Amino acid sequence: MDDILNATGDASRVGRPVESDLRRGAVTLPVLCYLEMGREGGALHAVRSGQRHEAHVRVALEAIRASGAVETAPAEAQAHVCRAEEALEALPVNDARRVLHELAEYVIGRDR
Repeated sequence: MDDILNATGDASRVGRPVESDLRRGAVTLPVLCYLEMGREGGALHAVRSGQRHEAHVRVALEAIRASGAVETAPAEAQAHVCRAEEALEALPVNDARRVLHELAEYVIGRDR
């Protein structure tokens, strides 16, 4: 959810500058969803290649947002959490397993 908040959140609510992931060249879940749609785009390719000029970042973010990738990302994140929780079932019931389950729930439910 952190990836999604970084692409769409309000800096005062998130507690750090939003849109900073792409400016740093981080490939986040919305970016991966966008790429899975078969859309690389010139601006995103430029950013991923190290050309992190504000104009490239802005155009890439607009393309990612317009594509629906940001809206797709929460379902993708939830699917990963479900697979993680299924994997936890193989572990003995103890505090470590409980904490991992709580962590997965926290990550998916985070809104700031």
